[in-house]
Amino acid sequence: MKKKALIQWVVWLALCVLGLEAQAASRPLAKTEYLKHIPFVSATISSDTTTLKGLAIKVGTTNAPAAICFDTEMLRVSAGWTDGFVQGVNLMSRGQYPTNIGQIVFSSDVIPGWVVDGKFGDPREDKHGPLPKTLGHYRGLYLNGAEPVIAYTVAGTEVLEKTTGKGGAFLRTLEVEKHARPFQVLIARVKESSVDGKAASLELKQTGIAVTVQGLKAAWVIKDGHLYLEIPAANKTQNFTLAVSKLGGLASDKPVVNSLKPLTKGGPSLWPETMTVKGSLGVNSSAYTVDTIPVPFENPYETDMYLAGMDFFSDGRAAISTFHGDVWVVSGIDSKLQKVTWKRYAAGLYHALGLKIVDDVVYVMGRDQITRLHDLNNDGEADFYENFNNDVWITVGFHEFAFDLQTDPAGNFYFAKAGPVNNGGRGFMTILKHHGTLLRVSKDGSKMDVVATGFRAPNGIGVGPNGEITTGDNEGTWTPRCRINWVKPGGFYGVVDLAQRSPLPTDYDRPVCWLPKEVDNSSGGQVWVTSDKWGPLKGEMLHLAYGTCSMYLVMKEEVNGLLQGGVVKLPLNFESGIMRARFNPKDGQLYVVGMKGWQTSAAKNGCFQRVRYTGKPANLPRQVHAVKGGLSIEFSDALDKELATDGENYSLAEWNYIWSAAYGSPEISVKDKTELKPEDKGGAEWSKAQMVIKQHDTLTIKSAKLSADGKTVFLEVPDLRPAMQVHLRYNLETTAGSVLRQEIYYTIHGFGPARN
Repeated sequence: MKKKALIQWVVWLALCVLGLEAQAASRPLAKTEYLKHIPFVSATISSDTTTLKGLAIKVGTTNAPAAICFDTEMLRVSAGWTDGFVQGVNLMSRGQYPTNIGQIVFSSDVIPGWVVDGKFGDPREDKHGPLPKTLGHYRGLYLNGAEPVIAYTVAGTEVLEKTTGKGGAFLRTLEVEKHARPFQVLIARVKESSVDGKAASLELKQTGIAVTVQGLKAAWVIKDGHLYLEIPAANKTQNFTLAVSKLGGLASDKPVVNSLKPLTKGGPSLWPETMTVKGSLGVNSSAYTVDTIPVPFENPYETDMYLAGMDFFSDGRAAISTFHGDVWVVSGIDSKLQKVTWKRYAAGLYHALGLKIVDDVVYVMGRDQITRLHDLNNDGEADFYENFNNDVWITVGFHEFAFDLQTDPAGNFYFAKAGPVNNGGRGFMTILKHHGTLLRVSKDGSKMDVVATGFRAPNGIGVGPNGEITTGDNEGTWTPRCRINWVKPGGFYGVVDLAQRSPLPTDYDRPVCWLPKEVDNSSGGQVWVTSDKWGPLKGEMLHLAYGTCSMYLVMKEEVNGLLQGGVVKLPLNFESGIMRARFNPKDGQLYVVGMKGWQTSAAKNGCFQRVRYTGKPANLPRQVHAVKGGLSIEFSDALDKELATDGENYSLAEWNYIWSAAYGSPEISVKDKTELKPEDKGGAEWSKAQMVIKQHDTLTIKSAKLSADGKTVFLEVPDLRPAMQVHLRYNLETTAGSVLRQEIYYTIHGFGPARN
């Protein structure tokens, strides 16, 4: 290799490495130290097989570490290993999941952990999702200090299960309520074809494990390469222990089989230490200001604080979830924020990207399920992680997060399920029936259904006081720019691959508005102003821009049966990418939480901030109405007439985007008639995109008129057309002398009736 070429190659390699490092630095790496402080982790767990909805549970001691993985969909212990817990807890990374540390002693294929009426095999639709509830159902996990107890049903029969490690063995203690028919419980994958069915202990030399049972008469069965223990019908509760170890590793003493019910009442506190911080108040120079509650990034439990969900108890305390699976209760939230206390309430959840409090009970949206948290002994920590609903189907796709958690007036729950976006952001991995959908769960958690489809990565939704449903969505395949959707049942919102219908649609339901990158390059959720203490915006909707750490007022109107609208930025700054917002019932003010993970301009890894109304004039546009020949803009405060009626103080442009399988879209002239059909995938859309007119159409404002009350401006614009993006800038003042240098981004689907 010539010297010049070698130098070029080295420079190129260095740039690649720097690029990879920068890319990695843009995503939060979960600390591993926090694993010392929690007894389990909910995640997709990789061992010699992959458990999509797994509980990795510590079962050994510090001197002899060991762990198991329990499959909450299949009700099986999918693997047991020695010499460690899990590694690779970089849960934000693309396509990586926790894997076992150490040596796997036993494991099983992805099959049901229990057999009823001799019906072996996987009965699930398309082999995805949880088992039918008639066969088995995961109820949740109890914590008694650091001792987890798993609860589930088999054919309606209650089962409790706890695994410990002793003398090199995994001791599975089971408590099975009375049942009228026999069951078989799965133990491990084996190489043997037969065993002594009545021996209390087995040495499976081909597999390399030994198995024994205590407290139950042995009846072993091998079926389809797996070992099972038969549990006979019984008219009373049965308690027994299964021990599995490597050959020669079974404990010499017999395990003591005790009832597990006493462990389901709550136990010792795991996280007694709290953190107290002092907040800071914003400057009261405008209508709304931002107060800051410090986030305890340095804490005794060595956990990351990427805040992802939040709601309030009736007494004004907040519950906050983090991406890495914690829930914290924050108290002492008052007007001065002088002494605010953080207390860890729960941990080990799977991507806790939404949280809702109903009747002072915390519900958390994870990638695997909605978890309802119960503090059974009132010590300030959750003792029962109840599976409220786990019907959602998932795969290993890294991007298919379950976003947000909201309720409607009837008590139904809503969340958004993202699509399984490929690494790099373009296209999709294996698509299942819940990908790219808005999902509803009944008030009692008993059923789940799809409300609408075609979403790519809707990191945030909103439900209004009358049941109005909205979502954001993020630019990418079939999503030319970020958008705010007003969701109708059965609607399709743009991503053809995730339409969940046949034939594939050739058109899509229009959003309320499109958002250019400088406004929002990654959307959060929406919130409705329901508080009487939050000033003149009562009844309006706000949109959170995660990517730009901003908050926008959404202005909307209905024209010819379609909602259209736009946004104006509130003059506020946030420390991180805000995603969730709630009004506190005690003070009536708005609180937001956010994080720094995906692409964002965030300064800090997480934030908890209050947006407080000061009583000063809002100085904001309130409504925009598009009519043929112009725009009518209503303001909250009276405008200076001389400035408002001078057309030179306004500028107006409009443009369109291309809806295609490409990632995003160029900004093109409204006059351009280039069309791309849904089947134009691959490179076709790009070759056509090179032919479009990439420009903004500047519009002439012929005149500007001000209403008698000084609050409404009509801009006469003869050439105004329907457009995906309309951009209005103005430089005005109110009669009180406040300067209004603002921008409105609007979407016009059609024109309404002229206004006087």
